[in-house]
Amino acid sequence: LSPHADHLFDRRYISFTDDGRILVSPSLDRSVLAKWSIDADHNVGTFTVEQRAYLEYHRDVLFRVSV
Repeated sequence: LSPHADHLFDRRYISFTDDGRILVSPSLDRSVLAKWSIDADHNVGTFTVEQRAYLEYHRDVLFRVSV
């Protein structure tokens, strides 16, 4: 990930589906994505089994799903 996307991931503002689609938290001002040139429609590709296990935890436990 780019440092900007990594920052948003670490702060739980974005996550990823197992097939690589970006999930964006409703609590993130979408203008941040534009300013940092992050395309929310971009697919980053598939992940390994280990990565998918962590992403499931990230989505279910950490990801900010409400404002």
